[in-house]
Amino acid sequence: MLDKGRGPGGRVSTRRSESGAFDHGAQYFTARSLPFVDAVGGWAQAGVAQRWVGQFGEVDSEGLRMLPHRNLWVGIPGMSRIVAHQLEGLDVRFGAEACGLARARRGWTVQTVSGEEFGPFDHAVVAVPAPQAAELLGTVAPAFAARASCAKFAPCWSVMAAFDGSLGLAFEGLRVRSGSGISWIARDSAKPGRAAEPPERWVLHACPDWSEATIELPPDEVCGLMMRELVGLVERFGGVAATPVHLRAHRWRYARTVAPVGSPCLHEPAMSLSVCGDWCLGSRVEEAWTSGMAAAESVLASAAG
Repeated sequence: MLDKGRGPGGRVSTRRSESGAFDHGAQYFTARSLPFVDAVGGWAQAGVAQRWVGQFGEVDSEGLRMLPHRNLWVGIPGMSRIVAHQLEGLDVRFGAEACGLARARRGWTVQTVSGEEFGPFDHAVVAVPAPQAAELLGTVAPAFAARASCAKFAPCWSVMAAFDGSLGLAFEGLRVRSGSGISWIARDSAKPGRAAEPPERWVLHACPDWSEATIELPPDEVCGLMMRELVGLVERFGGVAATPVHLRAHRWRYARTVAPVGSPCLHEPAMSLSVCGDWCLGSRVEEAWTSGMAAAESVLASAAG
């Protein structure tokens, strides 16, 4: 497996800092289909996933409503632990960004931006965001590239903030639906398996429209804008002012799939090629897992054939 990231996770990454860790991508996941419920149960037994039971709210123009506990799961001690658990025993090369695919009689080869070549391989699986998949597949599988190009995404700015004191808010997670630039805030240090002692750590997600309008701003400027929004929320809900001791922003260009291609995966047996990702079915972790499982089944079917 070749991964351009520095570590496992992708959009379920966990960012570490001198103030503690942050789940700065997916905040949690749900399990609905029986196959995924079984998989999550296995993760729980392995100690890498746990239910997140806390106080959650939603605010809109009519005010704040506290929501009942839902079927929320998180990785332990961070979201990326689930992916790391699944990678155990595999040959994974991090920091290897693929820039080219080639297929010859001897099999598939992969070229990276650093000039390395890997292969030959019997089967290739492309599991990257749709725009990057379209670029990789443009010459070797133009029909798949065209389908990947049809997927549409919404970006998201994520801000990681640690404070010198508690914000004094009565909820661990809040969905904001009232015209704010912020769409979600969560007390990351309140999730199970995290270090609950100070500093209190919060993750802020911007709404899609706001993120689209500010996507090219410098991260420090985005931090300032979103912190002003957070201060307004803290004051509105009777919280306590606190000074950030850590403040970072991360730009997710392909955060949410708004128009998936509608197939679990793309597969061409004659080429020994499979393409998968959350953009095939939707944005949820379960949909990404389902797409990956479909790609795995296509590989096994090709091998059996």
